Amino acid sequence: MRYALSAERMRRAEERAVAESGASLAELMERAGAAVARHAESMAGRGRVVVLAGTGNNGGDGWVAADALRAEGRDVAVIAPGGLPLRSPAADAASRALSRGVAWREGLDGAEGILADASLVVDALFGFGFRGGAREPFASAIRAAGASGRPVLAVDVPSGVDSDTGAADGPAIAAVRTLTFSTLKPGLLL
Repeated sequence: MRYALSAERMRRAEERAVAESGASLAELMERAGAAVARHAESMAGRGRVVVLAGTGNNGGDGWVAADALRAEGRDVAVIAPGGLPLRSPAADAASRALSRGVAWREGLDGAEGILADASLVVDALFGFGFRGGAREPFASAIRAAGASGRPVLAVDVPSGVDSDTGAADGPAIAAVRTLTFSTLKPGLLL
């Protein structure tokens, strides 16, 4: 039986998994990013994949996915509306991807053109801990993804959607597929 866990219970389960399994949060991020890359491969055909990466761990999953796609010879670019992550392990994932040649853009200048040329957009802006409405520049990134008309693969929970309630108090990603980790979140069902 699958369970849906609230954000708080999910956070505790993640901490317990790290403590009991011996796997670090960075290793969990690597696994998540690899899964995102596999799903992106299957959805994008031969076209370009654009990753919208936030500054937290969900953004770290996106950076790992971008690096894995680049390693497979894919045309991939990251748009980081809020800049690079500052805390590990997400900061380490971004640094590693950049050192290996992943193309990226900070902010949204030119994002519309980059998104219009994509075969697939990967939404890695916010994860299960998101609450309230998306603030700038993330709200504009969400709107730009929607305006692009490109299919979107959401990482864990579509950005702008509360994982506990399913509410969207502002712009939210309309994903054609959401790849969630560990278990369902109530907001995905509501």
